[in-house]
Amino acid sequence: MEAVGLQRAMVGMGDRAYAERAGRAREAAEGLVSAALIEPVLKRLRESGGAAAPFAPNAAERSFRQMLDAEFAQRMVKSGRGGGGWPLVDKLAQDLLARGTGGGA
Repeated sequence: MEAVGLQRAMVGMGDRAYAERAGRAREAAEGLVSAALIEPVLKRLRESGGAAAPFAPNAAERSFRQMLDAEFAQRMVKSGRGGGGWPLVDKLAQDLLARGTGGGA
């Protein structure tokens, strides 16, 4: 993180602008981890469950299953904020931020 701080000082970016960029990088990293890693796992878990007839999902549950998986995945990723629960999200956000400040993007 020191390299990113040094780049920020060299570019002369203000604290507010840096915080906004860091927030956008964090949101992008959370979205990527959620969509690419967690949602497919949740989908696979739901498809593998062979519930008996009274407990099997009905038509309404099946139609909204993907939206529910997406919401669960987002909540799981966001639950790691402040506690270091998702190091992959932290690393991706750091890389995105470094790439955005270093390459003139």
